This record gives sequence, structure tokens and C-alpha cells, in this order.
Amino acid sequence: MDRAKCGQGERSRSVRSQGVARVSRRACAALAGCVLSSSLSLLGARPEPAWAEDAVAKEPAVATAVSRPKPILTRMLQEGQSFQVRAGAAAVMGQRRDQNGRPELEGALGDSHPTVRAAAANALGRIGSTQSLPPLREVTHDRVREVATTAQNAIQTIETHASSDLPVKPVEIKPRFGLMLGNMVNQSAFVRPEVSQALGVALQRQLRGVPGVVLFEPERESDLKTAAGSGLTVFRLDGAVTNLSAVTTDDGHLSFHCEVALLVVDRPSGSLRTLFKGAARALEVPQGNLDEQRLDIAQRVVAGAVRSALRNADSALAVAMR
Repeated sequence: MDRAKCGQGERSRSVRSQGVARVSRRACAALAGCVLSSSLSLLGARPEPAWAEDAVAKEPAVATAVSRPKPILTRMLQEGQSFQVRAGAAAVMGQRRDQNGRPELEGALGDSHPTVRAAAANALGRIGSTQSLPPLREVTHDRVREVATTAQNAIQTIETHASSDLPVKPVEIKPRFGLMLGNMVNQSAFVRPEVSQALGVALQRQLRGVPGVVLFEPERESDLKTAAGSGLTVFRLDGAVTNLSAVTTDDGHLSFHCEVALLVVDRPSGSLRTLFKGAARALEVPQGNLDEQRLDIAQRVVAGAVRSALRNADSALAVAMR
């Protein structure tokens, strides 16, 4: 599509607005590599499920003879119905460190999807404007831990450099703790192998957002030797889903409750250093394939319990490993 056709298409397109609602640097980097090759047809993609994305409201078309088309990345950030497109656009805007995109990125801090909010926070940290500090401070209270952590890192980056004009580099946090995932078990009555797998996946995602924590692959001796040579002690982290109950309420909703226990132990003695516990609930209306929906809810509620358990992991680890 050439520039003229793009402009004409923009003037005839309905203005879309999304309600502001209240995931990580790795996700931003992965999406950034493909967003520039995405066509504008992605802006008309089928909406995501209701639990992942708020519905898109439509307003009467607005057209003026003198209006200038928005840049492609801005359109993708503001109008992309797929959260991957919006997050990828935010990541590329951050890589370019363009001050002109700062207002749009600040607006994306209120996006309905946490991956987009995290990508926007990370991009604002890379741009490095002190004008972005007030909206970033609001996002530090985001209900999704990855988003709040990304906003905190962005604030630290901006305040360290204390400049609204110069691009900055992310602040590197010195590793303090080494953790290696150990046994992941499901001790609940919800007997599905995907439960223990969901526990391991959620732990990997959450631990990458904990300041000062280095996550090691299980039993990779080369990595462990490298850690020992640098003076970093690696502990094993065992996880268990201790309770995962699923019931149907009187009004027909699916209700899930999950509890997890995470044990940090010495290697190879196995002595306990510290214990994290967390819990989460979910309530949804049954729809579609109930077996698939129940498994999907179970995996998400396990991830929520892991987020709950690791909410203050950095300070707890500092105390436990003295």
C-alpha cells in the first residue's frame, strides 16, 4: 500500500477507542522483530476473547480534508485489535527513542492488555523523558506484577539519568541470587499434567522480573560452574500446587481456587532456606468447550497464585540468604 492510498484509507476509517483498564522486556523484544513487517490489515483482525481484551467501541467516522495521517506505528499502537501488534509497535517506538511518540506511549500505559502496558512502560524508560514519570508512577500499582515491575525499572532508569532530552540505556541490576528450577508437582485433586507444567512456566516468567535474580536452567552444569566462578551461589526452587479446586456455583459460574508453595533450598544438601506461599481465585461464565475452558482457567489461576507468592520475593530472598 503506498502513502497516498494509506492516507485515503485513514480518512475513511472509523475512529476506534478502547477503554482504559487497570508481561516483560523479553516479550517486547520478541514482538519488535516482527512488527515492522506487519501490514495494516492487522488493524482489522478479529478481536480477542473477552477475558483477554476489552471490547472495541466504535464512534462515528471523522474525516477532514486537512487531517494528516498518523504514523504507521502510532496507528498500530492505538488501533491494533491484536495485543501483539500494539505491544510490538510500542517496543519499536522505544527502540527508536523518539520523543514525538512519548504521548502515545503514555496513553498506552492504560491499555487493556498487560503485555502492551509493559511494552509501553519499557519504551518510555528507553526514551528517558522525566515528563513520563507521573504516568509511570501510577502504573507501579498495576494489578499485574510484570507491568508494575517494568514501570519501576523505567522510573529508575529515567531518574538515574535525570534528563528529558537525552536517550538512556536501561539500568543493569547486579545479580544477587541464583535460582534453578527443581521439582514441579501437582498435589491437588485437579489431576492434569498441564497443571505442573503451568507452574513451571509461570515461575520462569515471574522470576525473570525479580530484581537481582538470575534464573538457571535445571542441571546445566556449565552454567552452574560459571555462577560458582563469579561468586554467585545457586539455590534450587521446588514448587507445588497444594490446592486447586474447581466448583460450579449456584448461579452456574465456574469458580476456581489455587494455592501454591515455593521452596528455596540449598544444593545439594536440600536444607530449606525460605518458603513462599500464594493463592488466587477465578470466576467465569461457562462457554464453549467446558473441558478446554476449565483447563485454561486452571492454568491462569496457577499463574496468579505464583504472582501472589513472589510479590515480595526480592526482599524475602535477601533476608533468607544472609
